[in-house]
Amino acid sequence: MLSDRLSRRNEAVADITSSWGKEQNVIGPVLGIPFQYKFKAVKETPGPDGKLERREVEETAIGNAYFLPQALKIDGDAQTQTLHRGIYAAAVFRAQVTLSGKFAPPDFGSLKIDMEDVQWKDAFVTIAINDLRGTREGLVLD
Repeated sequence: MLSDRLSRRNEAVADITSSWGKEQNVIGPVLGIPFQYKFKAVKETPGPDGKLERREVEETAIGNAYFLPQALKIDGDAQTQTLHRGIYAAAVFRAQVTLSGKFAPPDFGSLKIDMEDVQWKDAFVTIAINDLRGTREGLVLD
């Protein structure tokens, strides 16, 4: 009987919280800046006699360098609410969160990346949120 009631309670809580999203974790912001780099690779190609010839070639690829903010301020205001399904209840919350900060000029020297290989035009800021179903408004980056 106890197991059956616990199972029903868990189903009711899951039903209540399904439209609210799960636990929220905000990760970031992180500045990502693509850069070009060269590396040597060994390629095998068929030679004129049919044997495979191995040649070392220089190839170009794109990597990303990531930088954390120099300063970060997080402000939030959360309100909790209890929702019911029959005799069962679950607590949910709504929060307004604002992140503000500043990135220092990226130091590529310590990463041994030449400044002419940095692709500034493709730089991006990324923020990770583990369950977007819980967002009610668009996320805005200014």
